[in-house]
Amino acid sequence: MGSVAAAAMDAHMVFVYGSLMADEVLHVLLNRVPQSSSAILNNHHRCSIKGRVYPAIIPVENKSVEGRVLYEVTQPELEILDKFEAVEYERRTVEVSLPVEKKVQVNAYVWGNKDDPVLYGEWDFEEWKKSHMGDFVKMTAEFMKEVLQPDSKTRIASKDRFTSPIINEPATSAAVAMNGASNDGHKVFVYGSLMADEVVSILLKRVPPSSPAILYGYHRFSIREKVYPAILPVVGDKQVQVHVQGRVLFGITDPELRVFDAFEDQYERLVLEVSLPEKKLEVNTYIWLKKDDPDLYGEWDVEEWRRLHMSEFLEMTVGFIKELQSATA
Repeated sequence: MGSVAAAAMDAHMVFVYGSLMADEVLHVLLNRVPQSSSAILNNHHRCSIKGRVYPAIIPVENKSVEGRVLYEVTQPELEILDKFEAVEYERRTVEVSLPVEKKVQVNAYVWGNKDDPVLYGEWDFEEWKKSHMGDFVKMTAEFMKEVLQPDSKTRIASKDRFTSPIINEPATSAAVAMNGASNDGHKVFVYGSLMADEVVSILLKRVPPSSPAILYGYHRFSIREKVYPAILPVVGDKQVQVHVQGRVLFGITDPELRVFDAFEDQYERLVLEVSLPEKKLEVNTYIWLKKDDPDLYGEWDVEEWRRLHMSEFLEMTVGFIKELQSATA
């Protein structure tokens, strides 16, 4: 009993919001992937850093950061994360909100200088995965080799490989949206395969600006023998507990919306209210037509879909576009 109690006291919860949301990075660092849950840190903002591919968070009122809470991180593992985040970050205790409306105190790595001029815009996890994760995982492996040496170095030495001035500073999706792109065209909340830029690019021949968003009172189901999800409203007391995390695409044109309508032919397009980091918006959303469908079950996971099904789904999407173009020619 004593050893169990000691192990429990040795366990930590850590809120992650950048590269540590990737299982691939965690596995290299900790040699395992801890259990986790989605979480939101309020009154903070996730910034890009000039010349770097990973983000920083700083306190900002009325902003929020979507991330994950890692559970049962051991003391040695926490020390590895401390080294990985290095001197530019401060490990602080913050309060985050979990999906079941439970608030917990957790560790989080906050950028030490909230007025640092190298911070700008907003950092995008999906863009990082697409453009930088492969190289970042290799850097992380090199970092761990250094850590395991008797004269191990901190992350600063390894991070220098990712501070090249050739990394651009594009206007981020949220920034573009807030600068007026959202005032033109339609807004569409996406929560499944359309969260993947690769799919949207095939359908629309571009990737519209977007922002993280949450749809409350709905649940995202898996569908038997399908690789894409469905959402439906929940009923009763559960409504205040359930929500779907996704993205809002801004500036969708009428022809692009018709492409989405054809692509989502088993769904009904409704106008629903979603919560953005800064405000609430009414947007188009595709919900499943059959409300009592026995083929709906469990919960759909976008990361698992990316890992297991996205390649084949992209091929299917290319075929869909070819058929659509032939039909409308």
